[in-house]
Amino acid sequence: MRYLAFLVVLLGAIPAFGQESAEVRLRTEMPTVLRKTEDLYKADRFASTLSVVITDLANSQTLVESNSTFKATSGCAVFENRVDVKLAKTIRHIVQGYNKKYRFSLDRNKLNTSWVITDLVPSSIDIPSDIVKLADRQRDALASFATTIVTLDGDTYLPTLLEKPEFKIESVSQNGDDIEAVFSYKHLAEESKGGGLIQTRMTFAPQLGWVPIKWTESSKSTAGERSSTTVREISKTSSSYSIHTIAEVKESLMGSKTHTKRTVQFDVSIPSSIPDADFRLTAYGLVEPPGFESNSTPLYVWFLAVAGGCLVLFLSFRLFARRAGRLVSNRVS
Repeated sequence: MRYLAFLVVLLGAIPAFGQESAEVRLRTEMPTVLRKTEDLYKADRFASTLSVVITDLANSQTLVESNSTFKATSGCAVFENRVDVKLAKTIRHIVQGYNKKYRFSLDRNKLNTSWVITDLVPSSIDIPSDIVKLADRQRDALASFATTIVTLDGDTYLPTLLEKPEFKIESVSQNGDDIEAVFSYKHLAEESKGGGLIQTRMTFAPQLGWVPIKWTESSKSTAGERSSTTVREISKTSSSYSIHTIAEVKESLMGSKTHTKRTVQFDVSIPSSIPDADFRLTAYGLVEPPGFESNSTPLYVWFLAVAGGCLVLFLSFRLFARRAGRLVSNRVS
């Protein structure tokens, strides 16, 4: 009986040990691996696309569509963003970029209309400009997209998620390759009123860089009830990252009910090369500004041509001198 009791205690401790192991991995691996994911966006050369669609499911209508692209290489960067607000019937389409010769900004407020140049200065001019910080801003934004999630309480930076005192881990378990964790924390906007407790269940995928692939949240406060479900599909290689996210949010606040869906497709890669033409006005159907035209023929070709011409002239003069010398010799003789 004594050995049987010991066996029962041992078997009962095994699940607890497994849970502790999963929690230790969550606390130690997740922050470190996610911070390494941000290194992808520190490369000198990369390209990304981001599309967002927000739909009102209760009324079956699209509210907002947004599409943006960003490319960067050494000394060049360009950011293009198009936002279509369906209800207001407004479209905002902008481009900001710079290359080794000039910086530029483009704008248009309707589809299929001509671009308006709102800023154009030589890159050599040292003046305060938001465009100069374009690449750094976009790199930060892209990095935060992979390491920051949208919760009912706003944006949450995952590497520091477990360090927040308001987060309390209820349980951690391993389900195949995935790790599931249950948290609870106070909604910051309702904390002063003594309510707003948010329950969160997240599923992390360690094999995909510890980015959560699914999470559900629910909250009750003095204002009403909210719930959300987010699902992510992720694919990655050593030089690319792709995230497809679908989030549904239901709210019943102050007598008003809403049900919205947010679909996001995010792709980033490190291409082998990006053509210089992608960072110039000609990429948007505009002519190059005077004095900034791209050289159709590389300088080294002109150098070789001039050098070849000089060599031809030298040989021609030398041949002419020899012939002239022979004529003089013949006449003298």
